[in-house]
Amino acid sequence: EHGIPKLYSSTPDLDQATPGVIKALHSSFREKRCKEIRKWLKQNPKITHFCAIDDVDLSMPDKAALKSGLRDTDIFLDPDKEFVKTNPIVGLTMEISKLVICYLNGTEPSEEILTAVFGEPTGTITKLT
Repeated sequence: EHGIPKLYSSTPDLDQATPGVIKALHSSFREKRCKEIRKWLKQNPKITHFCAIDDVDLSMPDKAALKSGLRDTDIFLDPDKEFVKTNPIVGLTMEISKLVICYLNGTEPSEEILTAVFGEPTGTITKLT
């Protein structure tokens, strides 16, 4: 009705119990979510560019994961091409959508887009006085 294409696929739920299989252990929600995304990508090798959009930071482990001794930090998403964090109150904005489009197209976002999303030009250091 609205011209939205059919859902292509969805990430697996690593906590969904399969008969005879022990539930996977994860040190945190972030780690679990990133593992689900990485598993889906391995199952869909034709996907060359993707971008996860979430209000939970999937680009780095949380304190629980670090305390548990997490060693494999490569599972987390690269915030420069694979992940955009949204504000949980505001959600997805037009500015964030433009950044996501750049990531999906494999192009560098302009300084204008980066400033609109992050508030400051990248590479600038703000001096606190």
